[in-house]
Amino acid sequence: MTQTTTQPALAVEIDITHISRNPQQPRQWFNNEELDNLAASIREHGIIQPLIVTPPNSNGIYTLIAGERRLIAAGRAERETVTAIIREVTCEQDYLILALVENVDRSEMTPVEEGDGYLALRAQEMSNAEIARKVGVNDARVGNCINCASLPKKTRELINKGQLFISNQFISRLSDIAEISPKACDELAQQIADTQPALKVANKTASTVLNHLSLKKDKSGKKKKNIFAAASKLADMDIDEERAPTPNWNVLKEAGQLPPWSMISEAALMICAGCDLYGFASHPICSACTAARMVAQLVKKAEEQEA
Repeated sequence: MTQTTTQPALAVEIDITHISRNPQQPRQWFNNEELDNLAASIREHGIIQPLIVTPPNSNGIYTLIAGERRLIAAGRAERETVTAIIREVTCEQDYLILALVENVDRSEMTPVEEGDGYLALRAQEMSNAEIARKVGVNDARVGNCINCASLPKKTRELINKGQLFISNQFISRLSDIAEISPKACDELAQQIADTQPALKVANKTASTVLNHLSLKKDKSGKKKKNIFAAASKLADMDIDEERAPTPNWNVLKEAGQLPPWSMISEAALMICAGCDLYGFASHPICSACTAARMVAQLVKKAEEQEA
């Protein structure tokens, strides 16, 4: 039996100006401070881990497969050339798969960027299982990264900055919240990024918000056009415990059609103080709760009578 061996790829020096960006590169977000630190390291020690590029085209231009962060840092370090390994690519899909493999192996992408890459492969009719096998990760990671990439813009940015938990359970709950209200998802994500609670608290908070929002769906399961509409008045006003929000409130109170405003405001604030999200949630999240709906509906009734 004849045994064949594969020669290891040799690293070569390539002019930076002769390398073009991978059109399928999933990595988009870079930390400027980290790039500056890497540039300082490259000035001192050179590029320790070679870049991966395709063979040159007819114009002598190589296409980058992996190592964009190193390429940018090398430019900042005023290097004229970079060390790279040349790898053959047989089809367009390979550009994305190889970029994912290289970046995943080096943990150089955020879950959002990784998820964007997986979504691009999904668009090419690849299943999660096929993607996992090609890239060398498990199905759960593919699904979680896809969920991260599918979240609203602000939430994606917070994940890219490393300010949010990325556990499967937490991201799954954020994804469910985003399906009902992207705004509520972004608000909750910002609250968690600002306060940095423990993962257990973050999970509980996300579950509570999801339960509140789920109650706003109609019987057919379709979401209402604006889940916060009923409580929009409360979200925009400061509650004065002593003074009613509309001149007609006290008139209706005397006629026995509305309770005293002080009683309503006290009840609402008591419910608020006992809520799991007290001191944590913001108005758009709070506006889905029972106390908020109660006050908003009563205020609306008084205003309708006044009109």
